[in-house]
Order: sequence, then C-alpha cells, then structure tokens
Amino acid sequence: MKGNASAATWKGRWLACLAAAAASALCLLAAAGLASAAQPSLDLSKDSSLKVTAALEDPQSFTGSDAGIQVDAYLVARAEQVQGYDAYAYAPVEGGPFANLDVAALNKAMESKDSAAATQASQAFAQAALTAALADLRSPEPTLASAPHADMIAAGGEGAACEADFLQLPSGLYLLVAHGANLSADDYATTLPDGKTATVAYSALRECAFEPVLMSLPTREAAAGQALTTASGADWRYSAHTMLKPQVSPRMGSLEIVKALDRFETDGTGVDSAATFVFSVQAVDVSGKKVYDDVVSITFNQPGRKSALIENKIPVGATVTVREVYSGASYQVAGASEGTAVIAADEVAQVSFANTNDNTKVHGGSVTNSFAYGKGGWELSPAYSHGAPASED
Repeated sequence: MKGNASAATWKGRWLACLAAAAASALCLLAAAGLASAAQPSLDLSKDSSLKVTAALEDPQSFTGSDAGIQVDAYLVARAEQVQGYDAYAYAPVEGGPFANLDVAALNKAMESKDSAAATQASQAFAQAALTAALADLRSPEPTLASAPHADMIAAGGEGAACEADFLQLPSGLYLLVAHGANLSADDYATTLPDGKTATVAYSALRECAFEPVLMSLPTREAAAGQALTTASGADWRYSAHTMLKPQVSPRMGSLEIVKALDRFETDGTGVDSAATFVFSVQAVDVSGKKVYDDVVSITFNQPGRKSALIENKIPVGATVTVREVYSGASYQVAGASEGTAVIAADEVAQVSFANTNDNTKVHGGSVTNSFAYGKGGWELSPAYSHGAPASED
C-alpha cells in the first residue's frame, strides 16, 4: 500500500463486501473498521456476548429433555488488529481442526468489489469449517468437545423464538452449529438436496435443518440511516445477536407391510406362477389431511413370509391404513384385509396380512413400472414378476 488513501480505499472495498455478506444467510457481519485513528477504540482483548435465536412455530417442542437444540460456537479465525486503523482482519488459528482453513482466500474475497464473490467465499468457508468440525467430533479424541455451547430455551409462548446465550466469547470469527442436543455428530450431520452439509434437530413431529452460520465478534453499531458497515458505524458492539433460519419439514417415519403365504399354487412349469399381492397405503395426519397415498406390491414364488418397507416417507404421527386390494387369481385373504398403524419417529410401524391358496388353479403375474430420468428424458423400466421380457407394444 502507498499512503493512507490507498489503505482507506482497500478497507472500503472490504467493508462493502462484508456488508453484502451480512445480508446473506451466513450472517457474516462487518468485521473490520475503516477510519484511521490515532487511538483506536477497538479492544480485541475484550470478550463479547452473543444471543442466537431461531424462529419456530412451536418452540416448546424443541426445548424438552429429549428434543432440545444445542448451539456450538467454534472459533475458526482469530481477530487481528490492523495496524494504525480502528479495524481488525482475520488470521488463522494455531493448531486444531481449523488450522488449515483458507483464511487468506476469505480475506481476499472480502477485499474485492464483488459482493457475490464475497458471499460465495463465506459460504464455502463455512462449509469447509463445518466439515473440519465434524471430522474432529467423529475422531476418537475430539478436540472440540469442550468448545463453547449453549442450549436453546423457549422465550415465550406460541410463535416465539428459541434463544441461546453465549456470555464470554473472545474476539474472532465463529462458526455456529445448531443441532439436536442429544444427538452425536454422526446422527445430526445431513446433506441437503443442493449438496451442502447441514445439521439437524428434531421435535416429536418436525425436523429442522440448519446451515452453518459465520459470526464476527465484535461488531459495530450502525449509524442512523446508514447501512451496517464499520465505515459508517458508531461504537464497537461487544453484545451481538443473530438469527438462525432452519429449513423446517415434517419428520418422517417408516412402515413395513408383512405378508405370510401358507401355500403356493403352481402348475409345475414355473411359467406365470408368481403370486403378487397389491396393497393400497394411505395416511392422514391428526387433522385428517391426507399426507401419503401409494400402492405397494409383494411377489412370491414359493410359500413363506415377505415384507415391503416404506422407509422414511410417511410423516411421524400420521395414521396409516393399509388395504390388500389384489390377492391374485388363486389366493384369498386369511383374516383381515385391512390394517392400521401410527407412524413413530424411532421405530418401524408394521401391518401384517396372511393369505392362503384357494385351489382355483388360475395363474398370473405382475409388472412393476419404474421411471428414471436420463439423457434421453424419462425412461420406463418394467420389472415382471415371472421374468418375462418387456412387451414390444
């Protein structure tokens, strides 16, 4: 740099990008001051406090002993005073799982004029930091086991937020990871449809997926009527707040349909001798709204017991009705042709049926059509119960 003017311009570009990143889901707040000062007011030896909230429709259900949310705060980059300025930049931590994070690339992105690039760099840094944290926590002797953490509590009635408070955090850049309080890293780590890594927490009926959040401490108070940048800010703030925005979805459970066949009808040739039983599966939630509707088949080529598993596709708490709607030409239901079950979170619900041969000597088969999207568009893949080739029609 050549002189204070160049330095100020450089810091201004950095702060503009940091302000843009602050508007992203990562909540990366302005992390460096612009104005030069003979006596900088920034005190990096002073700890900060942080309040973390998550807006949930039913906060009480996420604060029980078996369904709580814990927030971990991992220091992933140190705050380092910028000489001659009321500002700080990021520096790598020494040792531990975050020592190899590319802090220089993050700083470089923040120096550019490209706010989109800065946001992208922040997101990539958060993902890399989360990956490093999960690897450490899964190791035999995790170094992050003693990192600062806080449990969320419900701050009011219905529609209120869950809150977690950190009272003494040294200055720096933090990775905030929210997850089920009673879950291990293997259980709370998940992959979102877009390929990003996230962490989950569960209530009795819902699943919350949290993307990793970056938070800079301390921050600076915004000046009246101006955007939040340290260029236009007032005093440094050592008490900060950020809000997590989880992706909330119904918690899913599983259903197993069990079929017992005591006798199997065959003409001795093995052709068209497969016995297929078809089941209608419908589920409604507590309000009576249909939440699942599908058809499942089970095929036999000898007597015995088989099952079909519908895995993690039906909302927890839903009541499922299973009806045997087709029993083949040579078989009849022995007992009830309909069964019900309530989907639970931690166990597989089960409905059982039994059939027997009725000696009609009528044979048949079945075909299960599946579709996959390939280079040529949607492709049909029929699977015949008796192994016959697909029809040319």
